[in-house]
Amino acid sequence: MAASVASVDLYFESQGNRSPCGQSPEFYRQRLLTDSRRVFSDNEGNVHILSWPTEATEIDLSVDIKSSASLKSFLQGISTQRRHFVYAIRQKHTWDNLSITRDLLLSLLTLNDVFLPFLDCVHAFGFRMNDDDEVWEGYQKSWTWDSFEKHQRLIACELSYTYSYVTTNGRSEGPTWSLRQTAVYHKMNVQTGCSIWILIQPSQPSWMRFKKLVPLAGTSGAMDAHLIFLNEATVGWKGFLGHLRPTFAELDEKASFARVGQKRNDDYSVSVADGQRLHKFRQKLSRSLIVLDGTKEVISGFGSHLRRVEPAHTACRSHPHVHDNLEELLSSVRYYRSVIQSLVESSAGTAALLKQIPDYRLMEELGQSSRSLEASMMILRSIAAATQDKNENLLRLATQSRKDSIRVRTLTLITIFYLPATLLATIFSSNLVDTQPLNEGSQPTKLVITSQFWIYVVVAVLATLLTMTVPFALEKREKSALDR
Repeated sequence: MAASVASVDLYFESQGNRSPCGQSPEFYRQRLLTDSRRVFSDNEGNVHILSWPTEATEIDLSVDIKSSASLKSFLQGISTQRRHFVYAIRQKHTWDNLSITRDLLLSLLTLNDVFLPFLDCVHAFGFRMNDDDEVWEGYQKSWTWDSFEKHQRLIACELSYTYSYVTTNGRSEGPTWSLRQTAVYHKMNVQTGCSIWILIQPSQPSWMRFKKLVPLAGTSGAMDAHLIFLNEATVGWKGFLGHLRPTFAELDEKASFARVGQKRNDDYSVSVADGQRLHKFRQKLSRSLIVLDGTKEVISGFGSHLRRVEPAHTACRSHPHVHDNLEELLSSVRYYRSVIQSLVESSAGTAALLKQIPDYRLMEELGQSSRSLEASMMILRSIAAATQDKNENLLRLATQSRKDSIRVRTLTLITIFYLPATLLATIFSSNLVDTQPLNEGSQPTKLVITSQFWIYVVVAVLATLLTMTVPFALEKREKSALDR
């Protein structure tokens, strides 16, 4: 840890009084210490180095360096004054840590006297959660002038920038386009004509073109090599917009032609998922506008840099077509930005419609349900009224039955009251009971029961039992039939 902090101190001491634009050296120092775990690898680092001489007497070199000590040993073993150097730093995945330790990077920056603003480019890499975290898309430049001359003479110029670009990712599932980024640092020593390049996560096509072009371009073509990266920043937008348009066209068609009222069977299905898709679509568009604005700043900054340094020395002069290409790139950026801005504005109306259609459909369904419920309530009210009439009729019938029951009861009571007298009258009026005089020739009489009176009693009891048994038996039989 002490060695690591010492490498930080050594780098910032090497910068001396060189004041970066915008931020103080202390700001860069604290951010570097704070974000080291997020940006750099904790284990062994790796930097790929290409080097070729300005003269044909020496050979080209291509090595991989894994530590600060190895880097120092490599640079000490060769003549660095007449050689060009390219340092390529990579990361395994888009949002992964850089495959380089902090000590190795600081040693690289110290040994090549790289200015502090390049740390903005470094900070844009490393682990992050999404495209909007810890990003920096801009352009930084610096010039070193010989102030001892009567007329100032350019000694060296530095520039660094980070650009983002869209490209296909080759996935079979999920999004097929991804946002990538590359950082470029270039320092040209005007006196020797040598260049130092630091590339962070260059794409494979740009890296192959760069390796093929730069060693052959010579000193005068060093600035032309930036067109490789600036072209990459703009070339993918046409395909990316072609990929986005079908999604927007589908959602816009739903928003424009879906029936606002209740959905028919052949109508467009509009759901919350459509609103979520459009929300993600608009997020991509907003991020694209930010990226294109950053690309525009980088291209404009590079063009301004060229116009400043080209008159100072022949080594800084680029081919005439470079400025034309920069203008074409700026025109492309402005065009793609206008297209995306138009999509943003159109998608705002589409989003509002997609949000309203389910609400209107829900209101229509609620209205229909309310009408159905109202109709059901009317039917229930009619049924309740009919039931009330029936209940009133039943009440009247029950009242009448109660009255009839009272009358029957009264008659029954009267019948029961006269039944004993009727029985006695019937018996005394029959031949079963007769009167005889007490003495012959006297008036008083007495009642005499015939000897067959018992027959009457037996027959009456049997008839009564039979009369009670038959209804009881019939009732029991009917009850058994109902229980089955």
